[in-house]
Amino acid sequence: MNIDMSLYDATLIPAIMFLLWLLSKYGIPKKMIPLAALPLGIIASLMLIDYSPRGVVIGILLAANAVGFYSGTKNVAGALRHSEAESHTDSSDT
Repeated sequence: MNIDMSLYDATLIPAIMFLLWLLSKYGIPKKMIPLAALPLGIIASLMLIDYSPRGVVIGILLAANAVGFYSGTKNVAGALRHSEAESHTDSSDT
């Protein structure tokens, strides 16, 4: 089985991220977001890419990419806020 994702396939990642964001805003707990990404990725891949086992694998990869990008962005933003807070406390100590 050849898993070859094209640019068209990769455009589903932001769409999945948007759907996950909507789910998080309308009641799903944030800890359940990765679990919700899996069926979204698989369904999107089966409908839009390939209705076969290859489509399921690509859907899992799309979901993992969407969750990883979301998590990475959240961690970087948290680190920036933390370093900003430290710089403010350091400047107030002097």
